[in-house]
Amino acid sequence: MPRDFRAWREHRKEKSAEGVGNWRAPKKWARAEKAEDWRKKELERLNCTKYHYLKFVERQKVERRMKTCKKQLSVALEKGQEEEAETLRRTLRQHLADHEYIRHYPKHLPYNALFPATDSEASQKRREEIRKMIREQLEKEGVPSALPDVLADEATPATPKAKSSDQGAKKVATSTELVEEKPKKGKKRKNADVQQVKVEEAEPSAPKASKKRKSAQEDEGLKGQTAELPPTVKKSKVPKKKVKLPELPAAEGLQPKEEIPSVSKKSKATKKKGRVLKEE
Repeated sequence: MPRDFRAWREHRKEKSAEGVGNWRAPKKWARAEKAEDWRKKELERLNCTKYHYLKFVERQKVERRMKTCKKQLSVALEKGQEEEAETLRRTLRQHLADHEYIRHYPKHLPYNALFPATDSEASQKRREEIRKMIREQLEKEGVPSALPDVLADEATPATPKAKSSDQGAKKVATSTELVEEKPKKGKKRKNADVQQVKVEEAEPSAPKASKKRKSAQEDEGLKGQTAELPPTVKKSKVPKKKVKLPELPAAEGLQPKEEIPSVSKKSKATKKKGRVLKEE
């Protein structure tokens, strides 16, 4: 027996020896597990498309509430209202739990809305069960918090001292950036700028005329130019005269056309009647 075949048989025996007493699981169980996995993936795909918009709307609603709660909490801490701050912390924890519920909801299960129009006891119990499932799953995975890093940082409200220090750091950074961005001027350019400033100081600039004055001055200048022009340049209006054409002499051998008398309609009618009578 070759070595490769022997090693393959030993490896197969080790694989088949599962459980107590070298018991081997039947193949139909493996097929059932594969079918279950496929069904679960198909349900996840369908639920993802079905409940995507509902999850999006509820997530936006919860995030908006979280932001308002954080602002109120920071104001309460600045004023020194400890009781109000404690109640706001509790509401903030509830909003964080809602955000966790939406983000880590099991995909293969139909989504149970957080803010339904009519809430029943069965839906409330179902919601609590799913919250427990989510927490257990996160503990198994070893996830410290179900929220993103940005929201986790925002959850801890900053004190006024920390804010002032942050503002000072921002101001220092902006000042350094402005200093670095300034372009360096050459010697020639500096000298030219100094001379220009001196000339401006020596000759004070005249007050700027308004647009109406400028337009009036331009109109007066144009009128003066037209008055100074010589008479030859000016356009003279020549009256138009009607020119009569001379009568041409009549050619030899040609007689002028005789005027044909106009025949009335009645005479034509009488002629037609006469012709009809003659034919008869």
